[in-house]
Amino acid sequence: MHHKGLVIYPEDLSDYWIDRINGSGLNFLGIHPVGGNTKGKAVANAIEWVKSSETQRLLNRATEIGIDVEYEIHALSWLLPRELISKQPEWFRMNESGERTADFNCCASNPQVLEYIAERSAKLAKIFKTSTGRYHFWTDDVPHSKCCCSRCMEMTASDEALTVYNAINSGIRSVYSGAGQSYLAYDDMIKGPEHVKPADGVYLEYAPMQRNLTRPMSDPESEKNRKETSSLKRLLKVFGCENSQVLDYWLDNSWFSDWNRPIRRFRFSPDIVALDSVWYEKLGFETITSFACYLGEEYYNLHGEHLDVLAYSKALGNIKKKQV
Repeated sequence: MHHKGLVIYPEDLSDYWIDRINGSGLNFLGIHPVGGNTKGKAVANAIEWVKSSETQRLLNRATEIGIDVEYEIHALSWLLPRELISKQPEWFRMNESGERTADFNCCASNPQVLEYIAERSAKLAKIFKTSTGRYHFWTDDVPHSKCCCSRCMEMTASDEALTVYNAINSGIRSVYSGAGQSYLAYDDMIKGPEHVKPADGVYLEYAPMQRNLTRPMSDPESEKNRKETSSLKRLLKVFGCENSQVLDYWLDNSWFSDWNRPIRRFRFSPDIVALDSVWYEKLGFETITSFACYLGEEYYNLHGEHLDVLAYSKALGNIKKKQV
């Protein structure tokens, strides 16, 4: 593993988290703005957040102690503002009733919208610049939202998503050559593309959201985990292992709290993390992370206990330094 770490909400980033990570052996922190279906508002809020002097202080502090920070954002509704449907309806997806709608995603077979998305991706990459050159500007956080126009119907949901990610990647690379964009494999996209190939720089990010967290991913008796892993080897064959990342849910207290407050008391299973980590590493994943939302300073103030970051880091094992 080249990176191992946590993914948290922007509002959870504070000296508390940096103090907890410092000296733990973790070397990665992902920032995930909540609210992927807010028609670009979540991204707009994150832009204001990242520009603030306090955020920059915290990010600089994280960098000083050897933590790489990346941004994992459902960004498509910002990359393609929903109000453009009045001028460019053909850029937006067609629903099952044959109507163009600005609800989610886009018409992935339209070359003009892909060019526009690429241009906006270049702008967004300059705002959320990373030291690693890895980017995560994702499609909308909604299942069953593919375009149903005649051209898009020749593609699977995974093909559509990869087509968009290839466009995002080209935009990012227009300003940062050698950078890369993740293909988020989860929900409808967990099966992977069938007819579209990843462009150079597009890498796999595997997020088994429908998994059973009480059983290891490799457990053949877990129906949920069998379903989530059924296409994993093919995904790795399509994308390769370079820059590949796991985004698991071992520490996602927002999930366990049903994304509502008050935040529930949390217990994680380091034995499951350890078994999964070994399994993921054997498959060739280079980065292993977990959502750790609702486990920051607010959680400590409410429940009087810290997440055992050292136990989590130990369960992930040692980092193998990447050869340059």
